[in-house]
Amino acid sequence: MTFPVPQVLQANEWLGNDGNWSTWEIAAGTPPQRLNVLPSTSHGEIWLPVPEGCTWLTDNGGCGPSRGVHDFEGVESLGFQTNASSTWSQIGIYELSAGGDLFNTVESGLYGLDTVSVASDARNITDQAIAGIATKDFWLGSMGLSQQASDFAVADEVAESLLNNMKRLNMTPSVSFGLAVGTSYDALQGSLVIGGFDKSLSQDPGISIPTSDNQTRALMVSVQSIVATNTLQGTSSLTDDLPSLTMAIDSGVSQLWLPPAVCDELSELFGLSYDNQTGLYLANDTAREQLLGLSPEVTFTLSANATSNETVSIVLPYRAFDLMAGVAIFNETTRYFPIRRATNDTLYVLGRTFLQEAYLVVDWERANFTVSQLSHQRPANAEIVPILPVSHQPPKPTGLSAGAIAGIVVGIVVVLAAVIAGAYFFWWRKRRSKRAESVDEGDEKSRPISPYPQDKKTEGPAELGADTTLLTEADSGQVHELHQEQMPHQLMSTQVYELPAEMVERELDAGPKPRKD
Repeated sequence: MTFPVPQVLQANEWLGNDGNWSTWEIAAGTPPQRLNVLPSTSHGEIWLPVPEGCTWLTDNGGCGPSRGVHDFEGVESLGFQTNASSTWSQIGIYELSAGGDLFNTVESGLYGLDTVSVASDARNITDQAIAGIATKDFWLGSMGLSQQASDFAVADEVAESLLNNMKRLNMTPSVSFGLAVGTSYDALQGSLVIGGFDKSLSQDPGISIPTSDNQTRALMVSVQSIVATNTLQGTSSLTDDLPSLTMAIDSGVSQLWLPPAVCDELSELFGLSYDNQTGLYLANDTAREQLLGLSPEVTFTLSANATSNETVSIVLPYRAFDLMAGVAIFNETTRYFPIRRATNDTLYVLGRTFLQEAYLVVDWERANFTVSQLSHQRPANAEIVPILPVSHQPPKPTGLSAGAIAGIVVGIVVVLAAVIAGAYFFWWRKRRSKRAESVDEGDEKSRPISPYPQDKKTEGPAELGADTTLLTEADSGQVHELHQEQMPHQLMSTQVYELPAEMVERELDAGPKPRKD
């Protein structure tokens, strides 16, 4: 059975108002409107900014492009225009399926179904759930990579996730993906493989972890430790006084949402100041210059759970935290450190900042995912590995295994050896028998002539002369009584089996001994 090849999607533009992030281009509506969006692992929908998200700006020129919106019909667009799409089917305004709990607000979107295209072959996916967003918390749109369907209870409508739709249309072999979000500080654009992964982007095997039943927080990991090195205060372990942290990996948000105690310690190590208005940590220019010379690193050691001995370490350089924030957050571009204070332990998140140095592979069909350190050594050609559907049964091997072949070879050798040994045994036995017969013939010539034939039995007792041999059972070879003078001759008639072959040959070559009368 053949399967479609994975869809390899390359990021093509750096965007963001809270960092410089890789984005992927998609098309939505009829005629198609093009937008650049982020990948999101916490939902399975398409989120697109709508024009209402820019109207609050006094001068909204450039607002649309900053949100990833391309010109539409030759004019700069402020967002996805639902009324300009002939295939838009509106459902209504509903709460967004993910993210609202982080910002402690109700984030809503205008939901509907429309045609989208995300793959390189530009095939259309019809009836895809789309949420038009105007919130400032999600400045860019997103492409959902979760398998979670959109369930609109009020409208009695259920829309399949993007990945499920792609598999249904035979665009990908399975509901799975491999993701590298990109690193702007190394100018490495992101990579997204739907239905497989790029093996060359993984520096090590990483660890495999079961997915969670919580659809919006399905990629849960246990953070065993967080260690910062080469900071303004040297090396420090940030989690010694805390139990292991259970955190969700979520590419849909930018920052790391951490316990307040960890944020406070990071603030001291990196010379940060907390901004109450935005909830962000701002970087001090003087401290930043010093840190750039020290080249600090923050290492996250992850495992599947708190008791697992199988771990992976993801190392983030200081440059991964050296970000800029602008429109809709600050009045002017401001340097900040991408950590946030989580209000409770159910909101701990490793966002895109963390994923800059991690490669993520998710197999929704087998309910597991893999996290590994990202490789920055990009080969000339990607090493794409497809993830086949869980229903696929590998074909039974038609040939023999190496072990079976080796066993057969050994068996053949043993049989040949046995045949050769048997042939040699029969040849040797026949040769020995011939030699023994030759010896017997020589002895017969030197044996005295008996007055009694050797093939007849003597019937009844008989009186024999003193020089006569008594042979009652000649055929059986049993000698009951021998005359003293005849004993040597009779013994010589017995076959000699223990003589070496060369001695027998010498006896035969000598010929029969002359008879003495």
